[in-house]
Amino acid sequence: MPAVSASACKLTAVTRRQLAKAQHDLAALRRLAKKQSGYTELGTTAMQNATGRYLDDLTTSKLDNFRVNRLIDLGVSTTSPYCGQCFQMLEANRPIPTMKLNGTHC
Repeated sequence: MPAVSASACKLTAVTRRQLAKAQHDLAALRRLAKKQSGYTELGTTAMQNATGRYLDDLTTSKLDNFRVNRLIDLGVSTTSPYCGQCFQMLEANRPIPTMKLNGTHC
């Protein structure tokens, strides 16, 4: 049986660039998370700004819904132990309704 990819959408040059940008933003979130000492509802201004940039890049990208949702999973796992507001921002931008109604179109 052939292996099934996580997303059936092809990796074009544009998709690769957008994924690289998302990974860069995620790395910035991880660097900020390492500096945090514990959970607060509002987090830090830097963490909120980095989460906002990450979401802006995801929502303006041409990535398919499956990939965007998975990248949001990664952002949530990075920020939720430290910033309640960041968690809420990420969760509110999941493409689940679109995925439910339209499928995961490329």
